[in-house]
Amino acid sequence: MSGSDCADKNDELEAGEVGDEEEEALDSRQAALEEYERRYHCRAIVLDAEILTLSAVNLEDILLEIGDCKSLHLFLNTLGGEGGAAIRLVRQMRTRCENLTVVVPWEAKSAGTLLLLGADQIVTGPTSDLGPIDPQMWLEHYGRKPAKTILGAFERAESAAAADGVLASFHAMVLENRSAFEAQEARESLSHTKLELEQSLANRPGRSREDVLQMTDQLQEILIDVPQVHEASISPDQLNGAGLPMVQLRPQDQTWIDIWELWSMYTQIPENQVYESADLSIRFYLDPSP
Repeated sequence: MSGSDCADKNDELEAGEVGDEEEEALDSRQAALEEYERRYHCRAIVLDAEILTLSAVNLEDILLEIGDCKSLHLFLNTLGGEGGAAIRLVRQMRTRCENLTVVVPWEAKSAGTLLLLGADQIVTGPTSDLGPIDPQMWLEHYGRKPAKTILGAFERAESAAAADGVLASFHAMVLENRSAFEAQEARESLSHTKLELEQSLANRPGRSREDVLQMTDQLQEILIDVPQVHEASISPDQLNGAGLPMVQLRPQDQTWIDIWELWSMYTQIPENQVYESADLSIRFYLDPSP
């Protein structure tokens, strides 16, 4: 056998070993999900992914396998995504269950925070982190940036160009590189965010129109107005006074221990987009660029 044949054979063996390991890991995760469902009398889904329009397709495949259920627990881990997609996912889950619990073992930022506002219960623990609800836009050469940052930079440059003759040429160059269309898109995205906040809160059955509007005003300050950066950390404590159904677990609580043991099995998966239940697994890698 030639050296190249040996290398090819070794590559095949390594690939086979990796495949076997991944299959064993999947079996272990799904067995753990079944045990969690048995213990907490629910069906469970893990969504560890960016929230996009595509998410509705993947979640629907999972939900079709699960079928209707009385109680659905969603383990949510996400840095965010599209606000409209988040609201859509809640509506999908609502059609399949009487009670929706969102569990945040690690983080649910931006659109993830928006999603959980429509739950019957929001379960958090010592490591849970939430974030501002702020739309982002993709800028060439700069990547994904918050609409608030884009609009602020544009308006500051515009004001400085009008007020300071010395700096006018510099700021005119800045304005030339960032079009008025981008600034207007940022304005529209920001103004739409409050409506998305209201829509997400209204996704929970039993909330009156008056309750939704009152909670929207309270949460707008916490989740939209006050945070100045997209990466801002918002603790579950900050949402307690807004009438949300928060369940904050302590490190020694058995429920938190069960949640963390299950979640820790998902921290080493190579794919960055994971939709999984005890019945079906959808995993893939998504390039973060548009």
